[in-house]
Amino acid sequence: MTTEVEEQSIAAPRMASDRHGDVVAVDESGAVLAQRISHALLQAATAARQERTITGGRGGFGAREGNRQFRRLLTGIWITVFAIPSFLSILYFAFVAADQYQVESRFAVRATKSQVGDLITSVTGASAGASKAETAIVSKYITSEAMTRDLDQRVNLRNLYAAPQADYLSRFDPSEPIEDLLSYWKWKVDVAEESSTGIITMKVRAFTPADAMAISNAVLERTVSLVNGLSEQNRRSLLEVSEQRLDRARQKLLGIVQRMAGLRDASGVLDGDQQGQAQLKLVTQLELNLSKLVATRESFSNLASNSVKMRTLIRQIESLEKEIERQRAKLTDVGRSGSGGALSGVLGDFEALQVEQQIARNEYITAAASYEDARISAMREEMYLSVFMRPTEPESATYPKRFLYALIAVALAALASFALVTTAKAVRDNRA
Repeated sequence: MTTEVEEQSIAAPRMASDRHGDVVAVDESGAVLAQRISHALLQAATAARQERTITGGRGGFGAREGNRQFRRLLTGIWITVFAIPSFLSILYFAFVAADQYQVESRFAVRATKSQVGDLITSVTGASAGASKAETAIVSKYITSEAMTRDLDQRVNLRNLYAAPQADYLSRFDPSEPIEDLLSYWKWKVDVAEESSTGIITMKVRAFTPADAMAISNAVLERTVSLVNGLSEQNRRSLLEVSEQRLDRARQKLLGIVQRMAGLRDASGVLDGDQQGQAQLKLVTQLELNLSKLVATRESFSNLASNSVKMRTLIRQIESLEKEIERQRAKLTDVGRSGSGGALSGVLGDFEALQVEQQIARNEYITAAASYEDARISAMREEMYLSVFMRPTEPESATYPKRFLYALIAVALAALASFALVTTAKAVRDNRA
């Protein structure tokens, strides 16, 4: 079409140049040519705005065919990713999903406190419950495998969640192992713990109100047993340390008493203090008698040394001196017959044992007082499970949230289809 316009535009001046002699003919021919040129330009502009019809290469029929295939791809994405999943989700939540009944209960792990502890709690506003460790233990135990096994033995958890009221997608297969039952149980129970108060909120779902009540009551019974076991274990641990300390102090004191008895048997001394005092008193008395005899001898200095009275007095003095030496030897000298050692050494052994005995006796008294304090503290700080919101049988189903869940499913399908369409367009643009 462009070639025809060019030929007509070139032919116009030829016609004018061939007819110089006829002016009228030239004017009429110019009007016709102008009309033809205008029409040709209009057709060219129209053709320029339309798609090219030349086949081959990357344009024409190939381009239109590629666009049709891309539109079919987008239509397939919309149907498979958005339309069908949305329709099935709405159909499932509206007509197929089974009703689920929820039972809620609230409880906390508490411990009895002494009057001082209660006063501190009232002043500071601190929690009067047990430590956070016991609360965390109870929360984890509810969703543990041990709890799942106990519930399966007590209320036949597998069959309760395989009830005929359940739909195919939410029903549990009783032939599955305990690990799958644990995962299913975690899906059917919600446990929330308030860190500030220690309150535990438990929500259990089942396909009938009676089943939900049975499961909740069984969980509470097992939780009470757990808390009682923890309380008894803490009590035994606290008393066990005090008992061990008291037993060590008792054995130490008994050992020292036995050593002292052995020393008495070996030395022949029943009481070292009394024996030493008696021995010192005897030596002192002999020395006093000796001093009197010496004084008497001095008073009889006018008598002849070979006189009977003087010789008798001298023999008495010598005899007392020997006795004093012998009694002193009992206190200090080694080799005393029947003793195995000097009395001073025996007294030293007695004194050392008496010091050890006094220390051991004080340790035993302290250990006995500590044991008594531990026993009283264990009685005062007994843990227990305080259930202040017991399970009640529901009258209407709480789950599923049919409209909400269907809306979420449609939104997710729309988001997925939008992401795939965007990706497809980006890939097409990069290949163009």
